[in-house]
Amino acid sequence: MYRLIFLLALATPLMVSAQSTPLQFGHRGSIVEIKFSPDGTRLLSYSSGNQDLCLWEVGTGQLLWKRPISFIQKADEYYTLNALAWSSDQQLIATGSANGTVQLWEAGTGKFIWRSDVFDAQISSVEFSPDTKRIAATAISTESGSVNLIRVSDGTIEKTFAGSACTGIAIAFMGEELKVGNLDGNISGWNLVTGKELAGRSNTCAEMRSYDWDASYSGNLGLVVKRTATDVVIRNTVTNTILKTVRPNDNKVRSVVSRDGGKAVISEYGGLRYVDTKTLDERMIERCGSGNSFDLTYDGDLLGQICDGYSTAIRITQVGDGKVWYLDAHPGYVQSMSYSPDGSQLTLAGNDGNIYFFDPLSHGLTRSIKASAGRITAIAF
Repeated sequence: MYRLIFLLALATPLMVSAQSTPLQFGHRGSIVEIKFSPDGTRLLSYSSGNQDLCLWEVGTGQLLWKRPISFIQKADEYYTLNALAWSSDQQLIATGSANGTVQLWEAGTGKFIWRSDVFDAQISSVEFSPDTKRIAATAISTESGSVNLIRVSDGTIEKTFAGSACTGIAIAFMGEELKVGNLDGNISGWNLVTGKELAGRSNTCAEMRSYDWDASYSGNLGLVVKRTATDVVIRNTVTNTILKTVRPNDNKVRSVVSRDGGKAVISEYGGLRYVDTKTLDERMIERCGSGNSFDLTYDGDLLGQICDGYSTAIRITQVGDGKVWYLDAHPGYVQSMSYSPDGSQLTLAGNDGNIYFFDPLSHGLTRSIKASAGRITAIAF
């Protein structure tokens, strides 16, 4: 016997189609940070709305694990995660918090390993050494741009490199040198063996803003995208040559550079500017709602971007052919539920626009339909 379901959705027509993504409960609040694994097959995401980490399989959209992070709070301080990093062998994940702590996680299972008190200020960047034996961390500071080196084995601070009064937002291990890309677009560095500071001290961090970086770097810090007073420039930091100048149509600009330095994405009003830094060709890519955080795979072939907070979706774009798919929690935040009159069906609906049908006795999902392009706020038989 067929029944009618009435639904209330936000400004979207009714569309019915098969729902291929499995029922999975991921983030229920706004996602603020994402980070591709080195090989681009997995993606780590962090939500400040319900304070958890999720790991996704990029190709299928499957949620691999979800872990709460609120236990890293020490008292009543702000403890949002500001930095994410993968080890080169993809076995470990490091996170840096606003309460000055660094955490280590097992990438395969999400198991928490340790928390280390590293700075008094919020962490701005974390990076593994190539041999995965150490983690370098920087913090937001107007007094000291120091870098702490942490042992992966136990979370102990092994060495501190004192630097200039600037916030480091990117870290690179280069042989016997440790280099830091600063918020002002300049690079600081130290000899890992002697601890001696190298040339390149930064002294101009007056424009530092803790909530919206105005610079981004490639993996080896050889390329920087930097906001100036009127433009955004892409600069080779080795030759100090400006490769391209962009005039964005937005006051708030964020950017990301692929780790190999071959691609860059610059956000602006109405879309994302995707730039090939070798040919200097560019194209616009559709922006996913109002989300302002995004990441590129190592070679820049995949772009991940955060969508509107209510949808808790991460949009993946295969830049070459324009193919788009989503990593999403289904149904995300549940907005409504309803039993059929005879009690044989229980339905749930929420932010992903799908209606899920359950057998109340077995608790099993029987089917699902795509009912709206937006979130559903109410359903009734």
